[in-house]
Amino acid sequence: MQITIKQHERLLIREHKLQEDEHARILNESAINLRAAGKLYVAMLAGIDELRGNVILRFSSKRPFPRRNEHITAIVAAREHNDPSRWQHTTYRTIQAKAQRFCELVAVWYRFEENDRLVIGFRGATANFLADLPPGTALILGPQEPPTAYLENLISLLQDAHLYPRFQDTVSIDVSGKTWNPEPLTNDSTTSLLLSAQLALHRDIIIQGPPGTGKSFLIANLCADFLRQGKKVLVTALTNTALMELAEKDGLTDFLQLGSVYKTSLSTDESKRLPKLREGADYAHLPGTLLLCSYYKLSEKTRLATGAQFDLVIVEEASQAFLATIGAARHLGEQCVIVGDQMQLQPIRATTDGDIEHPSLKKAFNGLSTLADSELTTSKFILQQTFRLPPYSTYLTNAFYGGRLQSVQPQLKPLHYPPAFPVPEKSVHLIELLMAAGVKAPQNAIAQVTQLTGELHRLNLKATIAVLSFYVVTVKELQQRIYADLGYSERVTVETIDRIQGLTVDVCILLIPNNGLNFSLNPNRFNVATSRARHRTIIVLPNDLDVDELEPRVKKYLTEAKQEY
Repeated sequence: MQITIKQHERLLIREHKLQEDEHARILNESAINLRAAGKLYVAMLAGIDELRGNVILRFSSKRPFPRRNEHITAIVAAREHNDPSRWQHTTYRTIQAKAQRFCELVAVWYRFEENDRLVIGFRGATANFLADLPPGTALILGPQEPPTAYLENLISLLQDAHLYPRFQDTVSIDVSGKTWNPEPLTNDSTTSLLLSAQLALHRDIIIQGPPGTGKSFLIANLCADFLRQGKKVLVTALTNTALMELAEKDGLTDFLQLGSVYKTSLSTDESKRLPKLREGADYAHLPGTLLLCSYYKLSEKTRLATGAQFDLVIVEEASQAFLATIGAARHLGEQCVIVGDQMQLQPIRATTDGDIEHPSLKKAFNGLSTLADSELTTSKFILQQTFRLPPYSTYLTNAFYGGRLQSVQPQLKPLHYPPAFPVPEKSVHLIELLMAAGVKAPQNAIAQVTQLTGELHRLNLKATIAVLSFYVVTVKELQQRIYADLGYSERVTVETIDRIQGLTVDVCILLIPNNGLNFSLNPNRFNVATSRARHRTIIVLPNDLDVDELEPRVKKYLTEAKQEY
């Protein structure tokens, strides 16, 4: 079956409308109600962290405050809206309409103070937002706007698809086949040269990179090879986090020092972190330069480009790219390398499967999987060595990779575990608890996870720990309990699965409540959650979980793990 351009266009128009409608509902909500629900926050500017470039805001710890890694819109409101006690009959839309300036921020660190005060550091602030903003300025923080401008660019490309041949080829491919049979690829210092040779034969390459296989290392080396030849390279990713991690790789150090690496929407904290990284607005398409940009900026550049603008375009985090996003990348580059993992998180969308006019149209959302299964690109590889996962974790994770993955993890210094905690030789451990059905925040499980996190934190002074779950309400409860026990620790991440792709820690604790298990145990989401840890993955799950009812790959993973206990 072939997806028509019109079907594709209707699909994204519907997605755009659903996102706009949901945001309109929030905008029209009472500001008082949003604040009471923990969706709107009031803060005071405390200053700037000169070392890290973070903007520092002060909150009352007696009221809800942003959770770590929460993406929010910061607003310098009109004076009439600075006092929440005067918000009667005021909607979030009214506050935004009269606001003086906006900025997208992400909460990254916390410090509790006396008198029920809390200081939070945020990344993402721009110089324009902070300009002439004095300490003591009142700020309102609320939900981010959805990526409607990104969707509008993709819809515009679809409407004029005949002007963008490589884009048109991508979005109208035959989606009925399944030809994913990649060649195994070893990731070392010579791999990028092998891929460069492949690109002399094929305009496009797809690389599947399972957890911990060194995707960013490989991308950095491939960029360096092209930059040394005086080529123009663009790397695009969904998140700024992925772009910054790439910019910090050793393979790009020399080019960074030369001022050859640019990034769009460079924030103050990113400039502090990498002083030699240049603002993408100054990019002039000079030979031997690299531009890092988001999917949104990619779609914007493609819409304005009549032909290829770069010698090489690399799509990072490609599992979260729409098919149209990959089409935009193919149009913008003479050659294109698409790097991701079909078994990681898929694009977030408002459109449900029931909203789609034909089941095959789902493939327009899952760009990497769709392109990988097509015959449009014939040069396909899988990175087969994981440097992160220990052997037993790799063995279980191979349920999602058909046995292709091999552990080459170096020998690690052992961690210390609580005396009461059973420590088998295996790197995946299950804790089965009685959990009431339908409860997203089971208190007995949260108490045990909190205790275990605290003990691991105190016994291992350098170890990093992730505590993960699937629902925001579960995570908020975990954050409250764990931070009350430990205070804020940069070594402990408590987060939902959808926000941690790419994370590597020493120990990962996954809490699976007895609620909505088809959602929680979706194979992609489960695979992301269970492939973060270098040392040990601890899964806390209901003791009456019927694994026979689960998706086959998840069933295989848990069945094998259960046999150890």
